[in-house]
Amino acid sequence: MTDKMRIRPIPEVQYLRECFEYSSQGGSLVWNRRPLSHFQTERGMKVFNSKCAEKEAGCEERGYRKVRIGGQNYLVHQVVFALAHGRWADMIDHIDGNGLNNRLDNLREATPYMNQRNAALGRNSSSGLKGVSWHKGISKWVAYVGEGGALERLGSHQTLFEAAAVRKSAEIRHGFHANHGRSNS
Repeated sequence: MTDKMRIRPIPEVQYLRECFEYSSQGGSLVWNRRPLSHFQTERGMKVFNSKCAEKEAGCEERGYRKVRIGGQNYLVHQVVFALAHGRWADMIDHIDGNGLNNRLDNLREATPYMNQRNAALGRNSSSGLKGVSWHKGISKWVAYVGEGGALERLGSHQTLFEAAAVRKSAEIRHGFHANHGRSNS
């Protein structure tokens, strides 16, 4: 196994606190002046602290911010959650769907089930609504909802409004987040 393939252990929260300060205004991480114990050489520490200390940490990639710690990339929202709660979480959901909004009030610990119930509208939606589409064969709007890996059909409807109402009722019944199906445009 090469060094590039080796997965390093997740940093302890105390180590993260030595690395970062959380800015609640912007929901960002700011690099602290880091101690010599974080570096192999004194020169490395001086270079890092002169270039990075008191500046926002991380960079944007694919709709999320990530930060590099000890040669490993971590998602900023995971680090923010760990700093705030004193532990790492398996999954974090951005309540508003914006992966760059890492304010604590926008982050919640979630299961995959919860996360799927706060999904944005897909790009290829024919109706502009999650779980509602036009069925050419019967010339009606059909509504459906996914539940436990199965697709629950909610019937066919003459109008988009009727199909949307049935779908929204199913979302409420199944505990979907209020933001589910939002448009990300």
